Amino acid sequence: MRWGWTFRPQGRGTLIQQSWQLLRLDPVLGTTRGDLDALRHLMADSAEVTLASLARWIAEEFRPDTAASPRRISG
Repeated sequence: MRWGWTFRPQGRGTLIQQSWQLLRLDPVLGTTRGDLDALRHLMADSAEVTLASLARWIAEEFRPDTAASPRRISG
C-alpha cells in the first residue's frame, strides 16, 4: 500500500485529502474481488479515524512559523 495526504488551506481550517494505492496483490489482503471490495470499504471507513488522529497531531505539533505552501506527505 502507498498512503498519502494532501493539505490545503480552506477558510480558517485545512482541507485534507487522504489517498491510498494498492501496489500489488497479496493473499493477506484477500484473494477474491469481494475481498478487495471489503478492503476498499474498510479503508474508506477508516478515513475519519485517520483524519481525527491527524487533527490531534497537528494541534499538538504544528507551529505557525513552519507553515508553507500546501504539502504532500506520503509513505
